[in-house]
Amino acid sequence: MRSEIRAVHQTIVGNRGGATALSALALTVLLSACGGGSADRDAPGAPSASAPGASGAPGATSSSPRPEQSTRTTDRPPSSGGSTSIDLDAVALKDGDLAEFRLVDVPSTRSDPPGAVAPAACRVIADARRESYTPAPSALVRRYAVATAGEHLGTGTQITLAGTTESAARDLLAALRAAVTACRDGYTGDGRGTTTVTAVTPVAVGDEGVAFRTAGRGIPTEYTFVRQGSVLLRFAASSASGKAVGVPIPVVVQQVMKVRAATD
Repeated sequence: MRSEIRAVHQTIVGNRGGATALSALALTVLLSACGGGSADRDAPGAPSASAPGASGAPGATSSSPRPEQSTRTTDRPPSSGGSTSIDLDAVALKDGDLAEFRLVDVPSTRSDPPGAVAPAACRVIADARRESYTPAPSALVRRYAVATAGEHLGTGTQITLAGTTESAARDLLAALRAAVTACRDGYTGDGRGTTTVTAVTPVAVGDEGVAFRTAGRGIPTEYTFVRQGSVLLRFAASSASGKAVGVPIPVVVQQVMKVRAATD
């Protein structure tokens, strides 16, 4: 399986000028090559190898390991004031926006909540990993970025922009901060066995942020959550090498700045 992963890296890096579909297909194999690990669950919007529109075109499907439990996001009004009014798709990173990274669109599916989690204080982390937000976002846009060169070579980062309310985004980040501290000894459940949680210093961008790394069954993943106004941004980075990697700072900064420019 590791040889397949290395082949995928070579495919992506060696075909920088190729079609986006090739990149999307390679990314799918990259995410699923570990055979049931957590990487595919942590990236529920990863492009599907069988999807004829793997770059986000109509007909694209999600490679979530439990697609029957995911549904397309639908616009629904936020629960309170300060709601997102910008076009999230227009401000999401696109291929060509960032040197040394290939970007592809991925379907905006929504995962069901995780199963039982213990201790209960860690439930918010499991929910955030699956993007099971309450209240549900009014809009959800995803991209997937893979580093094709430079210091982050081989790192894949799922980017999600969620339209919500400023108060809802504030509440989620406050709950995540508390949970990262409370769950430093790990939590169980959600079909993952025991998951450890380690606090990470977030990138100094946006109105506020929280970052942490999870490890356990499958590939270690680092998460960064940023609030920019009423937009909640989620970044989840992992490497098919199985080694822990950080969320690439250029991806976070460039994406948050695009959102900020549209809201100023």
